[in-house]
Amino acid sequence: MEVHVSKRQILARVLYVLAAGFVLLFAALSAKDWHTYLAHPEWSAPYYAYVLMRGMTLLTPAFILLVIGVVFDREPKP
Repeated sequence: MEVHVSKRQILARVLYVLAAGFVLLFAALSAKDWHTYLAHPEWSAPYYAYVLMRGMTLLTPAFILLVIGVVFDREPKP
């Protein structure tokens, strides 16, 4: 049984993995920021500032990669 996977589908899957990596990185860095905030709240910015910054720098590209992956995953119309 031969399974045919096009280059577009492979690219879409790579983009999905990259998007998932960005989301996991966001979660890990947010946890680190939370522990930093708990350890020294008097020296730190509010936690929501960290989440807002991390969201803009990591979740926005993840969403863009996800949308591009969906576009590449669809079959081109003849």
